[in-house]
Amino acid sequence: MSEKVIALLVIAIGVAVSAYLWQQSAKAQQAAGWPSVAGKIVSSEVDWRHARGGDSSDRREYRAIVRYEYRVADGVHRAERLRFPNPGYGSSDEQAREIVQRYPAGKTVPVFYNPQNPEEACLEPGKHWSAWLAQAVGALVVLVGLFLLRR
Repeated sequence: MSEKVIALLVIAIGVAVSAYLWQQSAKAQQAAGWPSVAGKIVSSEVDWRHARGGDSSDRREYRAIVRYEYRVADGVHRAERLRFPNPGYGSSDEQAREIVQRYPAGKTVPVFYNPQNPEEACLEPGKHWSAWLAQAVGALVVLVGLFLLRR
């Protein structure tokens, strides 16, 4: 594969990642203005999976799964979204456990829901630092692709 094709692929990946993260950031900002209702944590647990990678080590990745329910108008809704973007798997079980401890089963919490689509909700509205970091990485990937293209 030629260097030019590789550079264009890197740029395309960077643009796609950046576009997705900008959309998630916009949704995070919208969520900061959503109404809230009292909800209840139904379950809260740490999930894990074997890490993907080239080495044969037995590494694990962890994530917190927080399930909650809330009532809007005449309907009871259930959701798992913590924030936008929702945290995925990571190498730190401590971070996942901290989230689970913050949201134990049975706890009453404010749930922020989209008034146009009450099925869409989160517990932590607004932009999280991880969204800023991920956007910066996406922009960096685009810049690397542009650099490779100009070589």
